[in-house]
Amino acid sequence: MSVRITKKLSSTRRKALLAVVLISSLIFLLTLTGNPYVALSRYLFEAKSTLGQHSSRTVFSYGSDQVIFEHGRHQLYADRVNQLSDASVSIIYRSGASLQVTANCSRTVHLGESTNSSWMLCTAGTFKPQPPCFAISFDINEQWSIEASELAIRFGCQALVFDPTIAQTEKSRVNNRVFYLREGLKQSKTTVSRPKDAYLGHLKRLGAENLVIDVLEVNLGVSGWEAVDEAIADESVRNVKQLLLAVPIGQNVSVEMMRGEMGVISRLDQVGFQLWHYRQRTLRSSDGKLNLLCQFHFINKNFAANDVRARNSDAGLNKVRDSLRQLTRTVRKLVNKPNA
Repeated sequence: MSVRITKKLSSTRRKALLAVVLISSLIFLLTLTGNPYVALSRYLFEAKSTLGQHSSRTVFSYGSDQVIFEHGRHQLYADRVNQLSDASVSIIYRSGASLQVTANCSRTVHLGESTNSSWMLCTAGTFKPQPPCFAISFDINEQWSIEASELAIRFGCQALVFDPTIAQTEKSRVNNRVFYLREGLKQSKTTVSRPKDAYLGHLKRLGAENLVIDVLEVNLGVSGWEAVDEAIADESVRNVKQLLLAVPIGQNVSVEMMRGEMGVISRLDQVGFQLWHYRQRTLRSSDGKLNLLCQFHFINKNFAANDVRARNSDAGLNKVRDSLRQLTRTVRKLVNKPNA
């Protein structure tokens, strides 16, 4: 009996070895042809291996609330993504492998008219907006109007909304706390490649470059991922606690947009922004077409510890408010919002 078992095991091993050789040869041949499915398999295998070796967590407790950050999970490496073929990038993107939620917030609220159409906000510990808090939005078609008003009313924040599509007629603003500027994230360019006013330019113009931004919302429908990438490069996002990104996606997503998204998410992770919530919404445009809107919710782990430096001073925020009033008188671009 024992001899038969030994022979059976030996035969099984031979078959297994033959299968490994055949599969390895097939993978080698497919790799030579640049098969995208091999790239996806290798990508997921390496990510899983890295997760098993380096994954760890840091827990910040605030009474009964917690914020948890996981480390070692977001292994995208933008340079590697840029080296892959277009077909490989497309498969990885559509598989959802580039979206890994790496943080958890135990206390959240909805901003907006309903839970189906709103943003999520982390309100645990140091991430809860408290006066004198400051929020900035780069919007389009006044999609952030309700959320900005809610931040002013519920949390007492000063909110500033940049929107190149708003009307120029003046309206009353909510408790003198919500300002609307008819401008976009990127203004006229002084050179072919360098924008005159990107995110950092707006902050410096208002004297707000050193303020803590409790909430920054950016609609990437016009500017694209390069606007966020530039804010990472010039470090103007270092003072942002919560970053909300809205990414409108039509029926056809270009490979360049896929590369941009995957690369920027990786670089955001490297500077401290971890994805804690992600959702997709279907919107109907004015022409009746259905479009997909992806919403990314990041929190900056550099603000997780209890620290008074994570709060703005009244004087600093008043300086920005005075700059906005001056801008209203000189440029005539301020648009106020009706009371809710």
